[in-house]
Amino acid sequence: MDRKKYKQLRVMVAFFVGLIVSVAVSRDSYLLASAGVVTGMVFMVLVRSKAKIRTDERELTIQEKAARMTYAIFA
Repeated sequence: MDRKKYKQLRVMVAFFVGLIVSVAVSRDSYLLASAGVVTGMVFMVLVRSKAKIRTDERELTIQEKAARMTYAIFA
């Protein structure tokens, strides 16, 4: 699975969870809202475990620099 397909799945799951939560709020059903959120999280964990998203050295260096700068700003 490539990065583009993974992002599309994340958007679809977020839309699904948002839809379920909005229906649950309109019906005052907190059980349905929590079940929708848990289902979305479980689905994303399963998709993430199956996805082999590769990062190259350039992306790793950029991530390291961003983390270092963030730490420097907050520290």
